[in-house]
Amino acid sequence: MDRLSEIQQKLRQVGCPRCYHTEFHLTFQPAQEGEPAAYLARCGNCGYSFEVTDTAPAWDSLEEKTLKHIRREGCPRCGSHRLALNFRCELKSRECFHVASCENCGASFVVEHYAKEDRPPLLDR
Repeated sequence: MDRLSEIQQKLRQVGCPRCYHTEFHLTFQPAQEGEPAAYLARCGNCGYSFEVTDTAPAWDSLEEKTLKHIRREGCPRCGSHRLALNFRCELKSRECFHVASCENCGASFVVEHYAKEDRPPLLDR
């Protein structure tokens, strides 16, 4: 079995980290200076892209890194670092995202917006 087929088989077993669908488009990324060769996987359903290497972290590890990042940044409303993380999918649009909730003031916000904007819009409770 060639490397591309092996990766496709593994991805079908795991599914997309965002929408859990198992159809992927793989693109080979040749090795760059100091970096190993990798594949870029793009979900055929939601379009989420991620790099696939032999050292790519598992989904649980990515969740843990995301939680550490938002806790380090703090709540955009009160600055508290007591934040909880939830993964949600909108059924109608099939979009998936992380929602962080502040255990101090109750504010909720979409993590992906938090990473791109200085002050993310807070979700109404």
